[in-house]
Amino acid sequence: MNTFTAKDLKLLLALSGRPCVSLYQPTRPGGAEQDPIQFKNLIAEAEEIVVKKGLNEDGVKKMFRPAKHLYNDLEFWRGTSEGLAVFMTPSAMRWYRLRKPIAPRVIVGERFFVKPLLSLLDREAKFFVLGLSPKRIHLWEGDAGALREVELKTMPTSLAEALRLHDRDEPLEFHSHNIGGHWATIYHGQGVGIDTAKDDLLVYFQRIDRGLRDYLPEKAPLILAGVEYLWPIYRKANHYPNLMDHGIPGNPERWTMRELHERAWKVVADRFEQPLHAVRGQFVALAGTGRTCHEPVETVRAACEGRLEALMVAGDRETWGEWNPASNEVTVHPHAANGDEDLANLAAIHAATHGAKVFVLPTREMPEQAALAGIYWLPRAKHS
Repeated sequence: MNTFTAKDLKLLLALSGRPCVSLYQPTRPGGAEQDPIQFKNLIAEAEEIVVKKGLNEDGVKKMFRPAKHLYNDLEFWRGTSEGLAVFMTPSAMRWYRLRKPIAPRVIVGERFFVKPLLSLLDREAKFFVLGLSPKRIHLWEGDAGALREVELKTMPTSLAEALRLHDRDEPLEFHSHNIGGHWATIYHGQGVGIDTAKDDLLVYFQRIDRGLRDYLPEKAPLILAGVEYLWPIYRKANHYPNLMDHGIPGNPERWTMRELHERAWKVVADRFEQPLHAVRGQFVALAGTGRTCHEPVETVRAACEGRLEALMVAGDRETWGEWNPASNEVTVHPHAANGDEDLANLAAIHAATHGAKVFVLPTREMPEQAALAGIYWLPRAKHS
């Protein structure tokens, strides 16, 4: 369980048993001495809350035993990323590495607190960066939060290695080009005639292109990073359909991972943020028609009843209150009271379960700067 996906959300919400413990912790990539210590302290805090909720001593020991094993697992702490999320019930535990920093917190309630994780799903922002260099090929997998390098085991990673593997008595791959309105087949570097740097690079990149098929999914964008004279040569070799038109010029080995991620995200941001822009635009266009809601009580009720096509929630604030599942009555409180839960988290869980598109964004970007904002399914819109 390394990263959090939409499938993981469904499995997590299907776990039975109460209480539900949600634990979040920032971690340092590669491990740090203070990380397991902070984890131990958060577990102790969670135990104290669970005891107050009435779970007996044997139940508490059983519930937290897997987490305490995790605390002592040195290999686990060597593999840390930017953050950690752990979810526990009396009968199960799941953990996920997070590719973004997150504030430490423990929440115990009737359901898991998953709102911080929904921002990892809302844009499905998975992409790849291919670092081009004759000396070394790098492949990074990225999302909205960070990059991680992919270990390449089944393909050459340098020009020298690619040329050693190439049989110069075999013809290379060909491409069809439109020349003067006619399609012509052009072969690149046939037989022993490879004697230029461009021909050698083409051989290299053709092998890279074939090797990448083991690592790239069909729909994820691929961004080239490297000196620009290499780009047209690579494009001749490329068969991957989602190679981006724009790349990242320069030597990626000179940048930190954060700097490389910032450059890559500028290339793909519009593509991944388009669904959110569309929903926000739809909310504005439908305002006043009975198809939108942003008042907390009605929005939570609509989400729990499956009446929302899309839901936006503020990720930097909580909306405290109570929900009665039998009557679908919602009560909002100005401050957290005993037994309260974050109603935005509740609404997001139910909306996602019913198939709605859910987006988590800062309050400043929310319609009306509300805590929640929803768009009704047309057949189930609120009647005036």
